[in-house]
Amino acid sequence: METQADELMKKIEELQVGHARLKQQVSKLLPSDGGGGHGGGDRRSDIRQQRSQSVSP
Repeated sequence: METQADELMKKIEELQVGHARLKQQVSKLLPSDGGGGHGGGDRRSDIRQQRSQSVSP
């Protein structure tokens, strides 16, 4: 019989594996611009700047 700690460790390992798979899938979907990491925030700010420039009189 497994203890609660063993069950939790097993669930944590399963979540870590699932997280790694999701990261791989997301990295395949996102266009790479030469740099790894978190480029999503930069692209959003670029879009906001483009929108604000296009609305300016």
